[in-house]
Amino acid sequence: KVSVQLDVGDVSGRIENITPDQDVLGLPLTFSFVGEKLKGVQSLHLAGTLNHILPDSAKDSVQLKARGYQVQNVVLSDSADWPVTLGAALADMDLQVTASGPALAGAMTASLKSVHLTVGKQDSSNQFVKAIGAALSDVSAFTAKAEVTGTLDRYEVHLTSDLDNVLKEAAGTLVQGYADRFKRELETAVMAKVGGPLNELKGSFGGLGGV
Repeated sequence: KVSVQLDVGDVSGRIENITPDQDVLGLPLTFSFVGEKLKGVQSLHLAGTLNHILPDSAKDSVQLKARGYQVQNVVLSDSADWPVTLGAALADMDLQVTASGPALAGAMTASLKSVHLTVGKQDSSNQFVKAIGAALSDVSAFTAKAEVTGTLDRYEVHLTSDLDNVLKEAAGTLVQGYADRFKRELETAVMAKVGGPLNELKGSFGGLGGV
């Protein structure tokens, strides 16, 4: 049994089958830690298995569950033209990582609520930046997912989120707005060119109708 006092609070847990000779014992090492009402996170659960019963096919896995994690002032993009900051949010996260020899695989899902996002410069004249910023400022919750593949020395991370749809809709609305304005201006310009001849034609047909 293990009890750890950290700055964020107390964490307690249990480790089983501690031995340098797993091949003799025939059981993997397992561990589980739990923390409740910690500083900055409502609850935390960490569990895992270190399986080296067969040294040539060792397999280690870790699972982490965090609930009510307080996210504050996370810079998502520090680009001068496209700054994005996650000012505040509450996140529920599930993470699982497995290492089989040199191979690495992992998956994480984070559900965020009470979200506050700021995008772009406040005085930006770029209409696209303003449209995206306005769309993201209305976002109060979203989900992000990450997948890790490769090896311990060389791995890749693939990140997706449902913010993609928010960005697409905002961009689509902006483009549609430009298209509608162009259509109105085009119709006005065309009618300015043909309005006179059409009126003359109407007058001629009007006279012909009388005859």
